[in-house]
Formats: sequence, C-alpha cells, structure tokens
Amino acid sequence: MGRSANEAWLPIVLRELANRSPEMRHAAAFAAGEIGDEGAIASLKELILADRDRNVQHTAIHAL
Repeated sequence: MGRSANEAWLPIVLRELANRSPEMRHAAAFAAGEIGDEGAIASLKELILADRDRNVQHTAIHAL
C-alpha cells in the first residue's frame, strides 16, 4: 500500500496503526511514511510516544 504512494490507502493505513498486532502497526507506520500524507502525522506521533513495541516506535520515527 505504501509503496504505491496512493493516498487512497490512507484511511486503511491509519486504521491499522491502532491494530492489536505490533507487526501490523509496524507495517502501517512504514506505509504511512511511504504515502507521505500529513494526515498521518498525529497518529505516528502517538505511536512514538505510546506504543509498547520499540520497532513500531522506530518505524514511526522514520516515517515522520
């Protein structure tokens, strides 16, 4: 989804940033960074500050 850079995927990506699975949150954070839409900034910041998985946090930092 992210590699397409198609903003049409953004609603799904944003929803998956709150997924219970750290692997899905990681993939969604990466995709959000690849899409590059400012609409993901608040959600990515929340992952950086509150996610319990360090890999997810690092991916969200890189995405920003």
